[in-house]
Amino acid sequence: MRNHLRNRWIAATCVAVVGLTGSLRAQDAFTNEAVGYKVRPPDGYKKAPGGFSSFGFSFGADRYLLDTFENTRGIATKSGWDYKPRMYTLWFPARSAVEIKKAELEAEKAAKESAKEGDGPAVSFLVGGRVIQSFEEYAKDRITGFYFGDEKKQTIGEFPATLRPMIFEKLQNEPQRWLACSLNVPGGEFTILFSAPESHADKLRADFMNAFKSFKIVRDGGLLIPPLTEKIDVEKTPEIDRDTMSTDQIKQILAAEREKAFKKALDSMEKGWKSFETEHFLVLYETEQKYAKQAAQHAEDLRAWLETKFAGIGDGFEQSQILKVYKYDSSNSSNISITFRTGSGPTVQVIHFRQPVSKGHEAEFSNLNTSVMSNWFSQKNEELYQRMPRWLGSGLDGFIDDAEKTGGKLRFEADEWERDRMIDGFNAQKKWEKDKVGEPPMKELRDLLKMASKELWQGDSWTYTSAQCASVCRYLVEGPGSRGKYAAVLRNYITHLYTLVDEVEKRLKAEEEERKKLSAAQDSMSDEEKLAAEDEAYKKKRKDALDNVEKEILDKAYALTFGDWTDADWRAFHNSWEQYAAGRTK
Repeated sequence: MRNHLRNRWIAATCVAVVGLTGSLRAQDAFTNEAVGYKVRPPDGYKKAPGGFSSFGFSFGADRYLLDTFENTRGIATKSGWDYKPRMYTLWFPARSAVEIKKAELEAEKAAKESAKEGDGPAVSFLVGGRVIQSFEEYAKDRITGFYFGDEKKQTIGEFPATLRPMIFEKLQNEPQRWLACSLNVPGGEFTILFSAPESHADKLRADFMNAFKSFKIVRDGGLLIPPLTEKIDVEKTPEIDRDTMSTDQIKQILAAEREKAFKKALDSMEKGWKSFETEHFLVLYETEQKYAKQAAQHAEDLRAWLETKFAGIGDGFEQSQILKVYKYDSSNSSNISITFRTGSGPTVQVIHFRQPVSKGHEAEFSNLNTSVMSNWFSQKNEELYQRMPRWLGSGLDGFIDDAEKTGGKLRFEADEWERDRMIDGFNAQKKWEKDKVGEPPMKELRDLLKMASKELWQGDSWTYTSAQCASVCRYLVEGPGSRGKYAAVLRNYITHLYTLVDEVEKRLKAEEEERKKLSAAQDSMSDEEKLAAEDEAYKKKRKDALDNVEKEILDKAYALTFGDWTDADWRAFHNSWEQYAAGRTK
């Protein structure tokens, strides 16, 4: 888990592993000769530049993302804009624990030598000390605002494959459902990923499946596996060590980084853009100034609200932010609402995309709300934010996403999507209580608050669960649950999370140090059984970090907060929320 104040090496340029061949017609097969694969995109898809978005979320130094294709024929949506589905290819070479350890030592040695010689740092692909080996891990680390649906195992061609739907339910324009196919090929995992609006996902599935089935390896010896220790040039962020540095020293570093980042943003500003500064943002805009100032004030207001409501979330230092306000352009709006993690250096970027507002549409500043919230939580306590139980993380996303300013005050009323899901959920619950068939569509709060990610989104009622999480968070932060009898519930829960996450991170760090010591001690050994055992131990450690730790924190936080509650306490709590939620569906 990355620490928001830990030393960072941020890649500025990357050794290309993507050798592109010229594409023919969109329906013809595309071959990447350098990496060694061929795939046939659906009809109408053409090679596109950049990564997941053309608005600043592109991973220029992301060696896992290979090629991007865009359907030039957009899909008209009910909101009046064109969605252009995209196809991405990603490659995750398998690495043994021994190979990774060796690369880590080489990278550390190269960095020290560069520092002694006074040259700019030259390190390996192990920027940040992390190697990702699967799409599931990549998505959890690099993409936010989604959850995985039920996965399906099957064989595609000669390769075992896993299909994973990715559900983005609360986006500025309309929900999206992506589909990833991860193929277990010799040497690693190759993934083909498609984006689609929820309304067309089922219709496009056949095209996606045909593309998955077209995958072939065309390079002798299999796909290219780039060496971990190949050097890249990087730009170094000054090291911040909270254990040895004073508050003034840290603030001095952050101020210098702010000045450098702001100057770079201003110097590279596109033609026709203008700028101004507020207390917490450098605002770059291509809209009219009045609208840009409205967006900036909204961001400042939401930030101030977060400071008030979640003051005890952590003690991280405030970091500078660049807010870019774009004009509406239907041809480029497909993925603008999805927040991709771009690292946690001293300066982060927030995107807002002006769009037409229509009846029944989500909050005008929906994507801005989500970005400001995500950045604020990450700055205050990134470990806690990343380890936050999904019922709370998803609920906060859905609840704060709806923030609108009326009468000079931020309000968080449920949007049309959430109201409809809650109405349908309550109606389905009444039917279930009569028939008692299957699982109940709506969760009892005593069950909801101890469910891990995979439990929350199982079954056909996942949309009800998603809306319920947002409703519960709204109840606890702004509704009756924020005062009176239940006023301390969320505050106590987050306080326990703060302590638990800190303990877990320290334990994982200690275990990592022990693993490194063990690996170092075995460098000169040739016993195959010991190497295999170390490899298995490393794989287990990665699994613990992704899955088991989530359940550990969830269970302990639940026990500490609600351990002495009786059945009557839970009934009263659930009834209070249900009465509040029902009143918000009218």
